[in-house]
Amino acid sequence: MRVLQNSFSKATLSAKNLAAASVVLIVFSLGFVAAYGQAGTLDTSFNTTGKQTTTFAAGVSFANAVAIQADGKIVAAGTANGAFALARYNTDGTLDTTGFGTGGAGGGTVVTSVQNNANILALRIRSDQIIVAAGFSSDSFGAPLLAIAHYTSTGALDTTFGGGTGIVTTPIPTTFVDNFNLAIEAEPNSRIAVVGDTVGSDPADFAVSVFSSAGVLDTTFGDAVHHVAVTDIGDGDSAFAATFQPDGKVVAGGVSNSGAANQFALVRYTSTGTPDPTFNGTGIVTTNVRGVNTLDDEIFTLAVDASNNIIAAGTSTTLTGKRDFAIARYTSAGVLDASFGTGGVNTTTLTTANDFANSIVLQSDGKIVAAGVAGTNTDYGVVRYNTNGTPDSSFGAGGVSTIDFGGADNEGIGNSVAIQTDGRIVVAGQANGNQFGIARLLGISIPTAAGVTVSGHVTTKSGAGIQNVVVTLTDALTGDTKQTRTKKKGFYSFKNVRIGAYTISVSARKYSFDSPSTFRDIKDDTTVDFVATN
Repeated sequence: MRVLQNSFSKATLSAKNLAAASVVLIVFSLGFVAAYGQAGTLDTSFNTTGKQTTTFAAGVSFANAVAIQADGKIVAAGTANGAFALARYNTDGTLDTTGFGTGGAGGGTVVTSVQNNANILALRIRSDQIIVAAGFSSDSFGAPLLAIAHYTSTGALDTTFGGGTGIVTTPIPTTFVDNFNLAIEAEPNSRIAVVGDTVGSDPADFAVSVFSSAGVLDTTFGDAVHHVAVTDIGDGDSAFAATFQPDGKVVAGGVSNSGAANQFALVRYTSTGTPDPTFNGTGIVTTNVRGVNTLDDEIFTLAVDASNNIIAAGTSTTLTGKRDFAIARYTSAGVLDASFGTGGVNTTTLTTANDFANSIVLQSDGKIVAAGVAGTNTDYGVVRYNTNGTPDSSFGAGGVSTIDFGGADNEGIGNSVAIQTDGRIVVAGQANGNQFGIARLLGISIPTAAGVTVSGHVTTKSGAGIQNVVVTLTDALTGDTKQTRTKKKGFYSFKNVRIGAYTISVSARKYSFDSPSTFRDIKDDTTVDFVATN
């Protein structure tokens, strides 16, 4: 459940205008294992507790988006007292106070005034390490604006963007009554899709517009006057999530009222903004997640997997009013994937109160990590699903992990999730009602058995041992290293090595090796030998 997601949401704090999503696809090696405990538990190498909070100046602050840099540093973005706000964290969970800050001056946080009521909802880090932040603000008359800011790796505004200011604002078409969310397309196009619902229609309809990476409204998408794709699905429709397919098509998700209940609603658009007839015949698909037992189903986040299936997640409400995580997978043809969950859908209960999925991220093995709210504004909630849609029993407690930041109500709202290259899971949102809250979970479990021994010989082609060769053992997950030198007959040994994935490498001044390093998934005593080529 996302709080104060943007200034133009409906005033009532219903589930639909409290949720937004960010989706990232990260590839990581399944050979990596953590050295600290079970998957789904807090990573104590991150700020010693697995959690970090950041306080900005007086006023409401929270993170809506999180992304991982190539160097492993974590960037979180959202709002602080009505301004764009970002924070960057080192890999150990501490604020990057020396390398990142407003104007590039350090301090670890960036605050940028972008007219009024500014709030970042989506974040991407480009291949050149420029940080692209997109969200909403408003002009002096209260009219909504798409707001885009580009930052350098130091946190300074990128003066090559926005006519030297680093900022672009563009009016949202007046067809929108609510602009709930947006998504940034992957490079090289990096377009932005804005989704919400319509003004002047009762009941409301889906509304979608597309902008270039520079914030220019795409006049080829949608109607000829306002350049908004308006889609009438049922008796009251709102779009809360968007994503781009690899072929550039926009997919919007949200809620549609069937007359009896609110249901998942999904629309895929052609390049001109018309519903795509190759998707369920009409471009539109709706789903009652629990069938006749559903009261209110709403999509808050979307992703497209490697097979071009569309994954939608959010919340499903029982007839008694209990909200649970809800997830569905649709084929590229717009049909529920019967191999996923039960008939293409699954619901997961995290607590006895209300649970919402706000963001999903896809692992390279096809597993899905969903993050959001566990309980009534109480804890971050995280669920990992297997490729068949069932909760992953190797993660947390039966596939579920909850994160308590401590404090009173409104203390923990998970809004965005990302996966590091080492498999650890980062969740960002609001903590303690008024802070950025970042938590990091282990992605892979490790047995708690005693350490093992890694040993071997370094020899010449003729088999003679080479003494004084430097042998390095590098933990593939943590980056920690150990070194030793070969002794008589070229023998080396590392004792009490934790079970996990490692790189073993050798270095000698007078000798060269065809294979000076090797990667091993070490589960018991292991022998690794090296042979010099000269």
